[in-house]
Amino acid sequence: MKKLLLALLMVSAAVQIPMTSAVGASGTDIAKGRGTTFFGDPFDFSATASFNDLGAKGSARLGLGVGAIEETLSGPVTCLRVAGNMAVVGGAITDINPPSASLAVYRSYVIFASDSGKFGAGPDTLFYQFSTSLPPPDGACPVPLVGPPISSGEIVIQDTIA
Repeated sequence: MKKLLLALLMVSAAVQIPMTSAVGASGTDIAKGRGTTFFGDPFDFSATASFNDLGAKGSARLGLGVGAIEETLSGPVTCLRVAGNMAVVGGAITDINPPSASLAVYRSYVIFASDSGKFGAGPDTLFYQFSTSLPPPDGACPVPLVGPPISSGEIVIQDTIA
Protein backbone atom coordinates (compact mmCIF):
# COMPACT_ATOMS: atom_id res chain seq x y z
CA MET A 1 0.00 0.00 0.00
CA LYS A 2 2.86 2.39 0.83
CA LYS A 3 4.41 1.73 -2.60
CA LEU A 4 1.12 2.49 -4.33
CA LEU A 5 0.69 5.72 -2.35
CA LEU A 6 4.28 6.75 -3.12
CA ALA A 7 3.77 6.02 -6.83
CA LEU A 8 0.57 8.10 -6.87
CA LEU A 9 2.34 11.02 -5.15
CA MET A 10 5.20 10.87 -7.68
CA VAL A 11 2.77 10.85 -10.62
CA SER A 12 0.83 13.73 -9.08
CA ALA A 13 4.04 15.75 -8.58
CA ALA A 14 5.16 15.05 -12.14
CA VAL A 15 1.83 16.28 -13.49
CA GLN A 16 1.89 19.43 -11.36
CA ILE A 17 5.41 20.55 -12.27
CA PRO A 18 4.66 21.27 -15.95
CA MET A 19 1.39 22.97 -15.01
CA THR A 20 3.23 25.27 -12.59
CA SER A 21 5.78 26.18 -15.27
CA ALA A 22 3.04 27.02 -17.73
CA VAL A 23 1.36 29.30 -15.22
CA GLY A 24 4.67 31.07 -14.54
CA ALA A 25 5.07 31.87 -18.25
CA SER A 26 1.58 33.31 -18.67
CA GLY A 27 2.19 36.83 -17.41
CA THR A 28 2.01 40.20 -19.08
CA ASP A 29 4.83 41.86 -21.02
CA ILE A 30 5.15 45.59 -20.42
CA ALA A 31 6.88 48.39 -22.31
CA LYS A 32 6.50 51.98 -21.21
CA GLY A 33 8.47 55.17 -21.29
CA ARG A 34 8.42 58.92 -21.09
CA GLY A 35 11.06 61.49 -21.86
CA THR A 36 12.98 63.13 -24.68
CA THR A 37 14.66 61.40 -27.61
CA PHE A 38 18.25 61.90 -28.70
CA PHE A 39 16.87 64.37 -31.26
CA GLY A 40 14.98 66.41 -28.63
CA ASP A 41 11.47 65.15 -29.39
CA PRO A 42 9.12 64.23 -26.51
CA PHE A 43 7.74 60.69 -26.24
CA ASP A 44 5.26 58.97 -23.96
CA PHE A 45 4.07 55.39 -24.48
CA SER A 46 2.62 52.51 -22.52
CA ALA A 47 1.88 49.03 -23.88
CA THR A 48 1.02 45.60 -22.53
CA ALA A 49 0.52 42.19 -24.13
CA SER A 50 0.51 38.57 -23.06
CA PHE A 51 3.80 36.68 -22.78
CA ASN A 52 3.31 35.41 -26.37
CA ASP A 53 2.91 38.94 -27.85
CA LEU A 54 -0.87 38.73 -28.24
CA GLY A 55 -3.61 41.02 -26.90
CA ALA A 56 -1.59 44.22 -27.21
CA LYS A 57 -3.12 47.37 -25.81
CA GLY A 58 -1.98 50.81 -24.78
CA SER A 59 -1.23 54.16 -26.38
CA ALA A 60 1.60 56.38 -27.57
CA ARG A 61 2.24 60.08 -28.03
CA LEU A 62 5.29 60.82 -30.17
CA GLY A 63 6.76 64.22 -30.91
CA LEU A 64 8.24 65.27 -34.21
CA GLY A 65 9.94 68.62 -34.75
CA VAL A 66 8.88 70.14 -38.06
CA GLY A 67 10.83 73.38 -38.38
CA ALA A 68 9.88 75.53 -35.40
CA ILE A 69 6.70 73.53 -34.73
CA GLU A 70 6.58 70.45 -32.50
CA GLU A 71 3.97 68.06 -33.86
CA THR A 72 2.50 65.26 -31.76
CA LEU A 73 1.34 62.06 -33.43
CA SER A 74 -0.63 59.69 -31.21
CA GLY A 75 -2.80 56.63 -31.23
CA PRO A 76 -3.55 53.18 -29.83
CA VAL A 77 -1.12 50.28 -29.68
CA THR A 78 -1.78 47.40 -32.10
CA CYS A 79 1.22 45.17 -31.31
CA LEU A 80 3.94 44.63 -28.71
CA ARG A 81 6.99 42.38 -28.95
CA VAL A 82 9.27 42.10 -25.92
CA ALA A 83 12.58 40.23 -26.02
CA GLY A 84 14.60 40.56 -22.82
CA ASN A 85 15.30 44.25 -22.27
CA MET A 86 14.19 45.27 -25.78
CA ALA A 87 10.72 46.02 -27.11
CA VAL A 88 8.89 47.03 -30.26
CA VAL A 89 5.56 48.84 -29.98
CA GLY A 90 3.44 49.40 -33.07
CA GLY A 91 0.23 51.28 -33.51
CA ALA A 92 -2.17 53.38 -35.52
CA ILE A 93 -1.92 57.15 -35.79
CA THR A 94 -5.34 58.55 -34.95
CA ASP A 95 -4.44 62.14 -34.03
CA ILE A 96 -1.94 64.72 -35.23
CA ASN A 97 -1.70 67.90 -33.19
CA PRO A 98 -1.59 70.57 -34.46
CA PRO A 99 -3.17 69.27 -37.65
CA SER A 100 -0.68 69.13 -40.50
CA ALA A 101 -1.37 68.33 -44.15
CA SER A 102 2.22 67.14 -44.66
CA LEU A 103 1.95 64.59 -41.83
CA ALA A 104 -1.62 63.47 -42.61
CA VAL A 105 -0.24 60.75 -44.92
CA TYR A 106 1.14 58.81 -41.93
CA ARG A 107 -1.08 55.97 -40.72
CA SER A 108 1.14 54.08 -38.27
CA TYR A 109 4.14 54.21 -35.96
CA VAL A 110 6.71 51.72 -34.72
CA ILE A 111 8.75 52.37 -31.56
CA PHE A 112 12.04 50.54 -30.89
CA ALA A 113 13.11 50.77 -27.24
CA SER A 114 15.59 49.22 -24.82
CA ASP A 115 15.85 49.37 -21.04
CA SER A 116 19.29 49.39 -19.42
CA GLY A 117 17.78 48.64 -16.01
CA LYS A 118 17.35 50.72 -12.90
CA PHE A 119 21.07 50.78 -12.14
CA GLY A 120 22.35 49.90 -15.62
CA ALA A 121 25.67 51.27 -16.80
CA GLY A 122 24.32 52.17 -20.25
CA PRO A 123 21.49 54.49 -21.24
CA ASP A 124 17.97 53.51 -22.26
CA THR A 125 17.55 53.79 -26.03
CA LEU A 126 14.64 54.69 -28.27
CA PHE A 127 13.77 55.61 -31.80
CA TYR A 128 10.55 55.58 -33.72
CA GLN A 129 9.40 55.84 -37.27
CA PHE A 130 6.17 56.74 -39.01
CA SER A 131 4.71 54.96 -42.02
CA THR A 132 2.02 55.38 -44.63
CA SER A 133 1.25 51.65 -44.26
CA LEU A 134 -1.35 50.11 -41.99
CA PRO A 135 -0.13 49.48 -38.42
CA PRO A 136 1.40 46.09 -37.61
CA PRO A 137 -1.33 43.68 -36.47
CA ASP A 138 -1.46 42.05 -33.07
CA GLY A 139 1.29 39.43 -32.75
CA ALA A 140 3.21 40.73 -35.78
CA CYS A 141 5.51 43.49 -34.50
CA PRO A 142 8.92 43.64 -36.19
CA VAL A 143 12.13 42.43 -34.53
CA PRO A 144 13.56 44.78 -31.85
CA LEU A 145 16.49 47.05 -32.78
CA VAL A 146 18.72 49.27 -30.65
CA GLY A 147 18.57 52.99 -31.31
CA PRO A 148 20.31 56.07 -29.96
CA PRO A 149 20.25 56.88 -26.23
CA ILE A 150 17.41 59.00 -24.89
CA SER A 151 18.30 62.51 -23.69
CA SER A 152 16.07 62.35 -20.64
CA GLY A 153 13.41 60.18 -19.07
CA GLU A 154 12.99 56.49 -18.38
CA ILE A 155 12.05 53.37 -20.31
CA VAL A 156 10.81 50.27 -18.48
CA ILE A 157 10.53 46.90 -20.22
CA GLN A 158 9.37 43.74 -18.47
CA ASP A 159 9.61 40.40 -20.25
CA THR A 160 7.67 37.66 -18.45
CA ILE A 161 9.72 34.93 -20.14
CA ALA A 162 13.21 36.35 -19.55
